[in-house]
Amino acid sequence: MKKEEDFIFLKAKMQDTVHWVDKTNSRKFSCFLDPLQQKFCKNILVQESSVQFQFFGGHEYCERKMLCIFPQNSSLTIWEWPIAILHIYPKSYKKNNKLRHPEILGRLMNLGIQRNRVGDINIINDFIQIFVQEKLKEYIKYHLEKISNIPVEISEVDWKEVVSFQPSFEEMYITTSSLRLDSMISKIFGLSRKEAMIFIKSGKVKVNWEYITHSSMQLIEKDVISVKGKGRATFCKILGNTKKGNKKILIRKNK
Repeated sequence: MKKEEDFIFLKAKMQDTVHWVDKTNSRKFSCFLDPLQQKFCKNILVQESSVQFQFFGGHEYCERKMLCIFPQNSSLTIWEWPIAILHIYPKSYKKNNKLRHPEILGRLMNLGIQRNRVGDINIINDFIQIFVQEKLKEYIKYHLEKISNIPVEISEVDWKEVVSFQPSFEEMYITTSSLRLDSMISKIFGLSRKEAMIFIKSGKVKVNWEYITHSSMQLIEKDVISVKGKGRATFCKILGNTKKGNKKILIRKNK
């Protein structure tokens, strides 16, 4: 799970930012936050009557978002967010050799860029759309020449050219005798129970964006499960029971 001290630090940072915004009558932007961090910040900020706050990542379907805290007497436009939109075009793109999210993110990390400086990465047909902190755009444009040995070209675009990308998914149905985490990811991602337990214990599994290391965790409807290198899925609904008493479950697995 996320370290408790990380949230203690985040809470202190939110409180300091609110004080700074109050004092200076200015606005303050955060780095990109995952949904768990966004929820944590929102729970703190709804108690603050002296400021406004807003989350935004680039378009309506973005998962990772920046937070802006700003005075009650001011407004905020899309053009003020310190977000750069980059469209990346692979020069030698083969249909059966499509770049994947981990490869793109991994290449950015190899350039020394921290994860919280990068927002969503959208793979859209023949190009990739990424959202990054504005101050990093020139560094990325200069240094990102290849991804997985595929040469790329990078163009910065404005907000009018943003593609509101909604990830596609496939529906699948599983039957299981248990809602334990190890049992569920075994069924969803085609792993043995032993392999599932190894993934969990080695810190490669998240539930609702939080690292989980206990195989016995019981999942509930609407939980989002991510397994590093395997993908992500949402536990949508329990549809009923089989004659043998197993549960029939609807899963939406990201493509």
